Amino acid sequence: MTFQARSRSTNEVSTPFRLSNPNNADDVFSVLGRAVFGQSAVGSFAVHLLMLMVLSAAAASTLTTILPTARTTLSMAVHKAIPSKFARVSERFMTPTWSTVGMGIASIVFYIGLTWLSSNVLADSIASIGLLIAFYYGMTGFTTPVFYRHTLTSSVRNFVMRGVIPFLGGLILLAAFLQAAHDYWLVGPDADSTRPGGCRSRRTGRSAASSSPASGPWSWASS
Repeated sequence: MTFQARSRSTNEVSTPFRLSNPNNADDVFSVLGRAVFGQSAVGSFAVHLLMLMVLSAAAASTLTTILPTARTTLSMAVHKAIPSKFARVSERFMTPTWSTVGMGIASIVFYIGLTWLSSNVLADSIASIGLLIAFYYGMTGFTTPVFYRHTLTSSVRNFVMRGVIPFLGGLILLAAFLQAAHDYWLVGPDADSTRPGGCRSRRTGRSAASSSPASGPWSWASS
């Protein structure tokens, strides 16, 4: 949520540092960092610290690609669905060995292969995964109050943490899922969500907003 709010605000502010500026598209954080922190020694240190934070966040994101799939292949190997080598666990680190390495290599091959074929294929894959993530996390938000229904009223904390917050998160993700699906449907099969201005057609340049009789965010929901 914090990253999304910051990215949205950076892109919407009418300044030379906005994300849609082609001169800064490849390195927007260092440009923003120098504008915010200045050119002094302290400012230079802060800019480099910002870049380190971005790199560490990127490294954490790549780990989330490997770790869940490694656990999945470990479980599949234990149940004899795939070769038993994937069930091996490091005695020192107590983590899957073959599964982690194998899924890391598979992720690299997948990324390089899609990038080599087409950058649009990679971007569309990321966008489609976003729909799936919104769906299953949203379902988790809706099922949490049901699972904890017997303890929801035992305390205010349980009601808020196990009921209200998960349900609101599910509603937000459901709204995001429906909005994105609606935009992709209006634009058609050649939709490109990575272009400035939102979801547009690669062939005609038509945006989802121009295809809809209503205007403004979420306005289609009332139509």
